[in-house]
Amino acid sequence: MATNNTLKLIAFTAGAFLGGVITGLLISPKSGPENRKWISDNTDELSGWADRKGREFKTKTDDKVSHLKENVKKSVKKTVPDLYEATEDLGLKDEDLAPNGN
Repeated sequence: MATNNTLKLIAFTAGAFLGGVITGLLISPKSGPENRKWISDNTDELSGWADRKGREFKTKTDDKVSHLKENVKKSVKKTVPDLYEATEDLGLKDEDLAPNGN
């Protein structure tokens, strides 16, 4: 679930970035050949930047998800023993908990 949202956010960010670059090129005072040369010269750098940012974002997201999982596990470990302690005094037997006929 978090991965799907992460991919959507990355796609949205990349699309917004690309839209900004295209808009900038369209209103640029440089000629078409000059803009194409700039794109050609900077494609590897931009690709590397996007790759680094994507990996950083994934790492941060994975860390946050792991932290959330640990918090949930700790919370469950704290709560479940309390439930057992709370029900000990009820005096129920196993057969009392089984459905009728078993």
